[in-house]
Amino acid sequence: MTASMLRPIASRLPYDKGGVWVARVLVEVAMRMCDRRSRGTTVTVVSNDGVVGEWVDATRSGFPDESASGGADGVVLYLHGSAYAICSARTHRGLASRL
Repeated sequence: MTASMLRPIASRLPYDKGGVWVARVLVEVAMRMCDRRSRGTTVTVVSNDGVVGEWVDATRSGFPDESASGGADGVVLYLHGSAYAICSARTHRGLASRL
């Protein structure tokens, strides 16, 4: 989708605040349409010494990563590249919920 739809549009946008805003809206709409969160996912915003992040918990009962106590055996640390110049944590929650 990115190569066929978003890239041709984004390449024609001006490199100013207005162009960045339009690109962000386009990417967010595309990500929401194609990248929905897994059912039952919870999101908790966390902050420590000025560093903000999110816990995206998509643990579901019966999955192989569940321990005998009912909790997840581990976690996945997902670091998004590009410093969220266009996207945001919100646009990537669906992806994170499926990792």
